[in-house]
Amino acid sequence: MQWEQNKFLCVAMDTALENIPARMTTHFPSWSLLSKMSLLSWFNDKIVDATGDVVCAYTLNFAFFFEKYGQRGDSILEATVRYIRAAAPTVPIILDARWGHVADTNTKYAAMAFNDLQVDAITVSPYIGEKALRSFLQHTDKGVFVLCRTNDSGSDEFQNMPVGKQHLFQHVAERVATQWNEYGNCGVVMSARFPESIREVRHIVGAMPILVLGANAQDGNLEAVTRAGMDKKGNGMLITVPHTIIHAAQCDDNFEGARQEAINLHAAINHCRGAV
Repeated sequence: MQWEQNKFLCVAMDTALENIPARMTTHFPSWSLLSKMSLLSWFNDKIVDATGDVVCAYTLNFAFFFEKYGQRGDSILEATVRYIRAAAPTVPIILDARWGHVADTNTKYAAMAFNDLQVDAITVSPYIGEKALRSFLQHTDKGVFVLCRTNDSGSDEFQNMPVGKQHLFQHVAERVATQWNEYGNCGVVMSARFPESIREVRHIVGAMPILVLGANAQDGNLEAVTRAGMDKKGNGMLITVPHTIIHAAQCDDNFEGARQEAINLHAAINHCRGAV
């Protein structure tokens, strides 16, 4: 378990062609799409090489691969998963897909994610309900992270809506913890924008994993999130600090900048854990 090694940093592999170091893209207009996709796959591999011994998990945003690049993007996604498996075999892979469809469709999604891609966990939307999500939940050796309170600016339209004495995101967290977690494979997704909400959800879900999106190491947010999200053992978190590691590689010939950024964030999280 990565937490036993004090690893809590989660790298979001939301890579795009614009992330490629500028020195390598001078002649991009004349490149074939296949060449560009090969370069993007290489870039992902280098990020894994630079961070694999430091991180808790990788998240792969489905839209950044398949939705953006079509069938070629799907190939890059598969190649990136294979590379992580080879280069960092103990690091879990989370497919950030946020799926939530009717049961028959979810069965196909689950088969694609867990059987074909062989990722370790997936993010899903709770809106369709537990019955439709059983296709994911019944994969007892796989993790299912349920969206509770997310990063987007309009999320409060529903997620913070009062439901009895709770807000909707709290109700979702309670339902996941008390009714959906039959196999002990559930987690919840929370935005780092709301540390106090993370604290409230931690109280609701106990030791269940919380995937935190969008922490910021520059303004005290990382400390607030870490203090709020730890379980009683000081564990229970996967903390994503968006883009900083990937962006650190843009002007770097050997990806040492990306590695150092990951090391710094890893140390910062553990410093915050020790501050409690």
